[in-house]
Amino acid sequence: MKMADIKYFLIVLASAIFVSNGAQAGGTAYGVTVTGLTPVESGAFIAYISTTIAGGPACATITTRIAADPNTAGGRAVIAVLMMAYPTGKTFDFTGNGSCNVWGDTETVQWLNTH
Repeated sequence: MKMADIKYFLIVLASAIFVSNGAQAGGTAYGVTVTGLTPVESGAFIAYISTTIAGGPACATITTRIAADPNTAGGRAVIAVLMMAYPTGKTFDFTGNGSCNVWGDTETVQWLNTH
């Protein structure tokens, strides 16, 4: 394979990754603390946060809370982190999954990164 072919392949690959990630990009917030927790009877778990989420989906009309699904392993892991962060005041960064599939007006957590 020629060097020009490799460069072309890498450019196409990078473009495909950028486009596919952009389509599913969610909102972000950095240096967040939890200000309240609300488990809901329907199964949703809502956390109120100290910072407004930027770049979230149109469905997320309340930008100071995030949602997690306790019916999934990932959702339970997120809930564990949120429950640890709340009483300790630990900060974290948030990225949403670009949807409101757990609670209709609140973005669902894709990942959290604690500090």
